[in-house]
Order: sequence, then structure tokens, then C-alpha cells
Amino acid sequence: MAEILPDPNPETTTKICSFIRSGATYDIAAVAAGISPEVAQAWQARAETAKSGLYFEFAEDILRAVAQFEVVQIQRINAEGGAAGARWLLEKTLPKKYGKQAVEKPPRGKGKPKPRLGEITEAGFSLIGEPKKGAGR
Repeated sequence: MAEILPDPNPETTTKICSFIRSGATYDIAAVAAGISPEVAQAWQARAETAKSGLYFEFAEDILRAVAQFEVVQIQRINAEGGAAGARWLLEKTLPKKYGKQAVEKPPRGKGKPKPRLGEITEAGFSLIGEPKKGAGR
């Protein structure tokens, strides 16, 4: 005989969302709200495929709580993080543009790598990689 799955109710959904906004994962938030891990996973599975109705609304509420948690953390980084916090946030949210890039190393015994075009004007190099006259003096 299959166990009857309880539906999420507004009170439980509010509790779960509150815990998520505090930083808990969905699984931990559900257990803290008194929902068994099995029921929480069943709700999540139904919510992921729902196009409307109770489980669709449940998924929307959970997604909104996660987004609210993220926005609050970004606001904290902006308010308290200074330059280091801003740098970290840019690296994490826009890694292709601001993330740490791999440094090109020359093959052994082949000398220095040629500077990239963006480094040329900044470092005072000519196009062949030699320092410009007067650069660095």
C-alpha cells in the first residue's frame, strides 16, 4: 500500500522559506520545519515538473526565498566587503570577465612570454616585447 503524501501547506511553506532566507539548504529547511527528508524530496520532485497549481506555487516560493537569501548576501558584501568584497563578488558572479585567469608560462628554456596587447600599453612595451624608451623611469 502506497503512503499518502501530504501536500505542502502555507504554514509549512512559510517556515521552509524562512529557514532558506536564513541560509539553510532546502533539505535542512524542510527538516527544521518538521518535514521528513523523504516527503521533502517528493515535494521537490513534484514541484520541479509542475506547470501550475499547488506544487508550482511551492516551487515559486522556494525559488523566491533562495533569491532573497542571495540578494541579502550580495548587499552584505557590498556594504561590508570594501574593495576585497567587490573583487570577490565580481570574480564569482562574472568569472569569465573578472575571474582569476591562468597565467601563460613560457616553455622551459624559451625565455619570457610576449606580453598581451592589453599589457603592452599598460607596461610601456613596444609590439615586439621590448621596453619603450623612457618606460619605467
